[in-house]
Amino acid sequence: MAQPQLVVLTGPPGAGKTTLASTVADESERSARICADDFFDYVQRGWVAPWTAQAREQNAVVLAAVGAAARRYLDGGYMVVIDGIIGPWLLDVVVDELPATTPLFYVCLRPSLEVAVRRATARTGADAVVELEPIEHMYRAFAGLGEFERHVVDSTSLTIEQTAQRILANLDRYRLRRHGTSSR
Repeated sequence: MAQPQLVVLTGPPGAGKTTLASTVADESERSARICADDFFDYVQRGWVAPWTAQAREQNAVVLAAVGAAARRYLDGGYMVVIDGIIGPWLLDVVVDELPATTPLFYVCLRPSLEVAVRRATARTGADAVVELEPIEHMYRAFAGLGEFERHVVDSTSLTIEQTAQRILANLDRYRLRRHGTSSR
């Protein structure tokens, strides 16, 4: 059996992470999709809006739980796709929970701001973030990623299928050469 790998699909609200994650996971015989947003819902009391400065500790705890869940699936031989807002500034929290030998791929979906806002504000779910301020705040957080710019996919004019095809055809481009926040 090939060594299980982990793909982190990230980006601002409205980037298409959740929809794309299922498409990417479907490309493997054994796969698990982990939606990081679900883990934020598990905070029963003391929840803090994750895009605020006050949420730093909560975000680290929640994303460590996401990483621990991913590890269990990896240990079971599953390819894992995590979708969630996991910027390079919190990537170590997830990665620290994984076996050091896990092939790790980090993909940041970044459509235009106009497209991201349109998609995000069109959501109707009870927990959907549809207010412009947090959407724009999170978009700006992914605007300049430095050494992680090579992990960005501009999905503005791509369908989900085209985006998945582009990522899967060039997966090595998004590989993190070592664990942590370095893409080398």
